Amino acid sequence: MKTMPLLLSLFMLFAVVSPAAAQDRMPEIPPEKMTPAQKKAADEFAAGRGTAVFGPFVPLLRSPEVMLRAKAMGDYLRYKSVLPLKLSGLIILITARQWTQNYEWAVHAPIALKAGLSPDIVKALAEGRRPTGMSEEEDISTSSLPSYTIIRALVTRSTNAPFPSLASRASST
Repeated sequence: MKTMPLLLSLFMLFAVVSPAAAQDRMPEIPPEKMTPAQKKAADEFAAGRGTAVFGPFVPLLRSPEVMLRAKAMGDYLRYKSVLPLKLSGLIILITARQWTQNYEWAVHAPIALKAGLSPDIVKALAEGRRPTGMSEEEDISTSSLPSYTIIRALVTRSTNAPFPSLASRASST
């Protein structure tokens, strides 16, 4: 019976220490400990993004080439997409909420709002509701752009996808 309090104490210690240790597995690299390649990559990141290396890029900095390629892919998907920034933001937020990606949500919700996505739409998505008051472009696009209905069907792997109705609308234009 004396081992029970000891086991409970060890369990509680592990439960408290483990998450803290997990958060620090790959901490930021202090500038004075960076290799020349890491310094160059961090400077390039800061020049392109207007901020120091942050979030998922911190562990990626351990491989400067991978980090810069990931940054380039993100820049391409965000800024060189055929989609308007508002719709791109809508798609990112739908996906982030579906998969409970809080970091992506926290980074992209302000960007989507700045791009013109309605605060009411963002709030509904945050609450897991289908937004009301969406424009036709945001709901079902007549210009073949992804929209709420299509993206929700894709991320939830719905068998009731709206693709046949979109195909008929597209062929009538």
